[in-house]
Amino acid sequence: MKRGNDLRLAGAPEAVSRDRRPTAEQSRGIMFLRRILRRGNQNRAATRDKIRGLIRAYLSWNRRLMLDAWMRYHPAVSLISTDFPNGAVRILDVGCGGAGLPYFLARRAVGVDIQFAYGSSGVTTPLLVPVRASATHLPFRDGSFDIAISMDTIEHIAEPLRALAVEELFRVGERLVILGFPFGPLSSRFDEMASLEE
Repeated sequence: MKRGNDLRLAGAPEAVSRDRRPTAEQSRGIMFLRRILRRGNQNRAATRDKIRGLIRAYLSWNRRLMLDAWMRYHPAVSLISTDFPNGAVRILDVGCGGAGLPYFLARRAVGVDIQFAYGSSGVTTPLLVPVRASATHLPFRDGSFDIAISMDTIEHIAEPLRALAVEELFRVGERLVILGFPFGPLSSRFDEMASLEE
């Protein structure tokens, strides 16, 4: 590791829970909605259609807000805003998708991903300069960026290649490297549950 690199883990396992299992009350609510949606007479059909419409409207609203992404990026946004308040830094966001750090930080950044999935162009903010590449082979010179960040990407890379992706972040990040990824017992339980669903 070069001098000057600063590794920080954004968030703590207990601070932002990855355990998305519904509470007992939420489970009862879900079961109630499922019973309504399964019923077939005309009075209940209208209720079912209204509930489906409400659910669709809520999901559409939630996707536009990108609350999940905001929660992932918030610790990094706070860190960068505090440590680099003037904004004159070169930033790389690896695994950013179509929005990434520039969307929430309101600063220009280069974003690397294998696919940019949002909108017709694939990018939701003009502050993002998209580069299609792999996290394990970043197409930049050593120290090309002041800040290299990767939020919730490492766990999607095949386990034998994760160390290579982290090395690449340190290679191109000169002053600060921020890695955010789920870890700890809550994350482990969630992964076990998710593997059973597949």
